[in-house]
Amino acid sequence: MKKIIFLVLVMTGFVSFSQGDDAGGDTFRNTLSLGQVTNDQPASPTFAISYIAPTNIEGSKYLYDDWKNVGVLETAKNKKYRIGNLNYDVQKDVFVSKISKDSVHEFNTVNFKKIVINNKNFKVVHKNDENGSIFMEIVGESEELSLLKDYKLTVRGGVFSPTTGQGNDEYVISYKYYLERNGSITPIKLKKAELLKVFGSKSEEIKSFAKKNKLSFKKDKDVKRLFLHYNNL
Repeated sequence: MKKIIFLVLVMTGFVSFSQGDDAGGDTFRNTLSLGQVTNDQPASPTFAISYIAPTNIEGSKYLYDDWKNVGVLETAKNKKYRIGNLNYDVQKDVFVSKISKDSVHEFNTVNFKKIVINNKNFKVVHKNDENGSIFMEIVGESEELSLLKDYKLTVRGGVFSPTTGQGNDEYVISYKYYLERNGSITPIKLKKAELLKVFGSKSEEIKSFAKKNKLSFKKDKDVKRLFLHYNNL
């Protein structure tokens, strides 16, 4: 069995909070050592903690409802590391690992180019209209293009009721789709007409394949199958 090698990452911008601290906390550098990890045993990280401050906002800023997730992180140097208790913080656009009830470790994603978690593939994307980079999910890809999904977090204000008073605010996770081609990122909607344009000269074969297999152009899992078929044409 292929082993995934020893990981030592130097983290920057890692903030530690305790219940009595100011909101800003103290910033320090921390070295993370996960030890040697194999494909059938999640990592058990040991490092300083980052306190999760309590909030009155309902819902969650994390993509997954629980932390029973194992992910594989791939660095810019094509080295892979297996991490347990992994989740995606949509608000901060970072991947985190839960190390105790009230503590998570925030990975410095500058070190990574791709992350796989629960069969979802995320990659670092440089958007045209923004400085820096962000993570987007790969819905489908071929040699020349990628269909990407960008998650965003907003807070929806609570509704006032005469009987119960002011309702709590709520986290809402939304998303948009983008097409990456030749280093350029453009927005796209999951509609039949728009996707068929993406497939170009093979659009008729894709349309026939979708009809035969009763696939939807609006569902991620079905669009993924369309890309797989497109790559085999």
